[in-house]
Amino acid sequence: MDCIVLCAGYATRLRPLTENTPKPLLEVAGRPILEHILDRVALTSVKRVFIVTNTRFAGHFSRWIATVRFPGLELNVVDDGTTTNENRLGSMGDVRFVARRHGLNDDVLIINGDNLFTFSLKPLLTEFRRRGNTIALYDVGSPEVARLYGIPTLDEDHRVVDFVEKPDRPSSTLASIGIYVYRREVHQLLAKYLSAGLSPDKTGEFVQWLHKQTDVFGYGYGDRQDVWFDIGTLDQLRQAGEQWRAFESQPFPDPAAAAEAMEAAIRRLESIGKPFKCSAEPTRPATPSFAFLVKHLIADDANARVFATDVFKELGSPAAVSWLLDVLDDDRPASGTSVSAAAADALVKLGYADTIAAVRRKAAERGFLGNTD
Repeated sequence: MDCIVLCAGYATRLRPLTENTPKPLLEVAGRPILEHILDRVALTSVKRVFIVTNTRFAGHFSRWIATVRFPGLELNVVDDGTTTNENRLGSMGDVRFVARRHGLNDDVLIINGDNLFTFSLKPLLTEFRRRGNTIALYDVGSPEVARLYGIPTLDEDHRVVDFVEKPDRPSSTLASIGIYVYRREVHQLLAKYLSAGLSPDKTGEFVQWLHKQTDVFGYGYGDRQDVWFDIGTLDQLRQAGEQWRAFESQPFPDPAAAAEAMEAAIRRLESIGKPFKCSAEPTRPATPSFAFLVKHLIADDANARVFATDVFKELGSPAAVSWLLDVLDDDRPASGTSVSAAAADALVKLGYADTIAAVRRKAAERGFLGNTD
């Protein structure tokens, strides 16, 4: 499976911030939005990621790629050749451009580059493997907010039977959030769609057409820790930063308490002769976070995995539930155990389930284990 991240917009509503910086590279909680997205993609079976952008911002993404590393992901910047908001190809035009330029003919995960979410992609991909073309949905909470998004109507089998962009009277508050997983055959259907002169600009308008050609299903996120942010305005960007820091601090009362506990755990390990030794990215930040620990838990560097496992043990409290669920199927060794065993033990301590067996059973039911992707 390939992944295309749509980053070719000009984000005029976020100016002046986006005058010289593409929206996906704006920072939330100290890191670019795109890095948060790729954190989740890196925990799936996706191997190649195509970041499609425009001529104005292609250099920004190329310079950014030189500074980051995601285990197992091959990152590619694709310049679609456009220079202004007026001559852009549109979201589906960009998908077709990438597919033609790189000869893509496999299943594809498409993500809007301004998407910020806390949930795992694995259950969505499990549903896709089981049923076929699947779009991610999120309950936005009110009809007023739902009017701003694409709203599907689902039958009792969760099949899309209608789809309306920005409806005056939304049929529900379950909105499409710019994450789509399509079978390889959809590449040909997209060519047919664009050849017919239909709009290349909106991913939702393509869904509106596609569900009439072939089955499309909806998968809804809604657990307590499932949070999605629409980054469209300066105020939404600020709110996302505040809420993201709170999410990363779980199960501590605030980010400062979480960072303090992690720093104390690291100091204890250093005092007994277990210093932080690892060549993996990211390097140790001034303020450690659970995302920092999990990125080391899944790193290629064995020393990084041992370090993260030891810190988990010293903390006595685990990282956020969704991070740990994402690594439950990782059997690489770490500090006398394995990544998956460390995650399962941490989930028990957090109260996700009362035993490791129950953790695995519950995780399998939710699509985190087995043939997830």
